[in-house]
Amino acid sequence: MSRQQQTGHLRQIAPSAAPVDSGRPSTRSSASPASSTPLLSAAESSSLAGLRASSFWTQEGMDTFFDWYTNPHNYERLRKKNPVAGQKQSDLHKEICRIVNNKHNTSWTPEQVKAKMAYVKRKYRDAVELNSSGEGPVLQKQEAICPLFLRLHTVLGGNLSANPPPPRQSGSKGEDLATSDDSEEESSNLETFDNQSDTDTNTDGRYVAEHPSKRQKTRGLASLDLQRSVDKMQQLANENKAALRAREQVVESRERELSEKLLRISDEASKRAEEARAQLRQELAAERAELRQERAAERAEFKKEMTFERAEIREERAALRQDIEDFKRDKAQFMKERDQLLSENSALKTELSCRVAIVNRHSHSR
Repeated sequence: MSRQQQTGHLRQIAPSAAPVDSGRPSTRSSASPASSTPLLSAAESSSLAGLRASSFWTQEGMDTFFDWYTNPHNYERLRKKNPVAGQKQSDLHKEICRIVNNKHNTSWTPEQVKAKMAYVKRKYRDAVELNSSGEGPVLQKQEAICPLFLRLHTVLGGNLSANPPPPRQSGSKGEDLATSDDSEEESSNLETFDNQSDTDTNTDGRYVAEHPSKRQKTRGLASLDLQRSVDKMQQLANENKAALRAREQVVESRERELSEKLLRISDEASKRAEEARAQLRQELAAERAELRQERAAERAEFKKEMTFERAEIREERAALRQDIEDFKRDKAQFMKERDQLLSENSALKTELSCRVAIVNRHSHSR
């Protein structure tokens, strides 16, 4: 197996437990970027246990920094060519500063975050280049250079496999060319990180050099070392899958709780609505009964009043009829008396005319 084939095979077997969904919006999970990144594995914890407290990899806030940086979604945000406003690299550096400072009460600046990213990327590239050299226990030497190599490889491996760094040369000129891009991004305070990384110790107290001697390099990876790398990467992938499965179970449990709570709320709302409707029906029935009673009382009172009024009207009509009959009787009597007076008047007139005639005859006879 050639050196390039071995390198490509090792990069292909790197686990990708948290794939990136490019269709999601770029502003997702900006408030809690470290929530989707698993905690340190046992291998990573053991590789960090031998480092000094003042080491670059164990400084305060670096765990949160690596949680954010090894999140595939956040790494895609960093690599986006044409980011929208508020998602540029400077904005993401400020976001990391805000998260780390709020969590650890530190005073990181965006420039320090940029330099730390450049330093981590350079250390990762140095560790990746050991694959192409083909020397003995590769993974142990990679972790000696970059203690979080496996964790970084799950995110950076896909990017560097598509754009691998140039191979190291034996002279210092080749080393300067291989790291020229990253050295421009580092700040001056990271020079101490190189010195500390060179003198970091393992758990057994031995010092580990940053770059192994090239005399010990061989042409191919030993099958045992390759299998060891595959096993560790598979273990990391399994841990990532287990963590994701645990989160999925938590989400499913939360969804079930929410659905049950929603059903309870819906049942309670239906029960309260039914009780309100029943109470409303009772109130309406009581009001209708009261209204019917009032209408019955009003009708009885009205009938009673009508009876009294009818009796009064009958009495008035009877009195009126009696008055009419009396008037008719009086009128008949008056007409009778009038007729009598008229007859008497005519008789008197006749008698008067007779007497006048007699008087006239006597007067002529004289």
